[in-house]
Amino acid sequence: MSRHVRVSLVGEFGVGNYGNDACLEHELEVLRSARDVDVTVLCHLPDVVSDQHHVRARPVVAPVRHPRSLVGRMVMKGVDTFWLGWLVLRSDVLVVPGTGVFETQWAVPGAIPFVLCVLGLWSFVLRRPLLALSVGADDAGSPLARRLSTAALRLSTLVTVRDDASAAAVADRTGSTPRVVPDLVLGDPRSALVAAQPGVVGLGLLAYDGAAGYRNPDAVTRDAYVARARELVVRLVDLGKQVVLLRGSDSDGTFVELLDLEELVARGKVRVSDASTLPDVEAEVAAMEVLVASRYHNLLVAARTGTPMVALGYGRSKQREILRLADLEDYAWPITDFDPERVVAQVKELADRPRLRERIASRADRASAAVRAQDDWLRRSVEAGGPPARRRHYFPEDVAHA
Repeated sequence: MSRHVRVSLVGEFGVGNYGNDACLEHELEVLRSARDVDVTVLCHLPDVVSDQHHVRARPVVAPVRHPRSLVGRMVMKGVDTFWLGWLVLRSDVLVVPGTGVFETQWAVPGAIPFVLCVLGLWSFVLRRPLLALSVGADDAGSPLARRLSTAALRLSTLVTVRDDASAAAVADRTGSTPRVVPDLVLGDPRSALVAAQPGVVGLGLLAYDGAAGYRNPDAVTRDAYVARARELVVRLVDLGKQVVLLRGSDSDGTFVELLDLEELVARGKVRVSDASTLPDVEAEVAAMEVLVASRYHNLLVAARTGTPMVALGYGRSKQREILRLADLEDYAWPITDFDPERVVAQVKELADRPRLRERIASRADRASAAVRAQDDWLRRSVEAGGPPARRRHYFPEDVAHA
């Protein structure tokens, strides 16, 4: 009688980021289609994930109250270290399914970078394969967060990344260039393309407090960003467009309030979408003439639906990588220095290119082939008892480069 292979999926799930949860759902579907596989999710909010995805979930840190004192926190890191070892011991394979967990621009060192580093150490000691699949990475953030994250990458059995910018960041940090396999969401079945509603423009703008984020917010940068974003909305309304505001994470709700658009909402010129899952966001974006967005997965959904897009990116600009996928690199702006007037001009230009939607969608379809090949490899590997635990940053040759 064959023993079930125990696969643990690790990541920041259930935190209100629909892109992260979509990556988790994708990998769950792959593993549920495999024979003799027992899946557990390791995350910070196991009750939320268990309810949302109907899967067993365990806390990725020890389920005890964490003290506030410095000494107490240091002791608890030791407790967490042994807890993570116990989780690895109860796993045959560990998988980090997509998401930007190796992006350290806004990462707190003691949170996910610490978890990934310790999981990597235990995986190495206990000879359990640790697979990071289609992940995002950068070279920003605090030195400690980068060191912990880099150690996790070096200790991983296999790393694939979702775009060329992530590959360059991993190469800078580890000396090994991983294979590019696009974002897991691109591998999901897509609904048939629908015609856009004339005059509807989407805005998916994140709550941005400067390059240091919430740890050291820059009020001047934030206020300038809010002012430009509000001007962008007003210019689009003056152009006769109906503006739909998207959120990519729960934190974006506070940003929408800062825009002070109640009057335009009351007049029906602006609508705040309540879409919070991939299917709901996809339905919204598919109906748009153009999407202007900062959130990575908002732009990724636009690529899936063929919706023309303008990106307002930050850091190493993973947003620019999505525009490169769609062959729209000239429509990328830095989030700190975009010109509302020129963005509106680009919106008008993209809306006047009717055949562009089919071209974008066809390029996304080609990229999804690499994701499906990676899915097939993972399915075969776990059905065979799991891949070998030795470190191998290069993917098998039967998986196509995106």
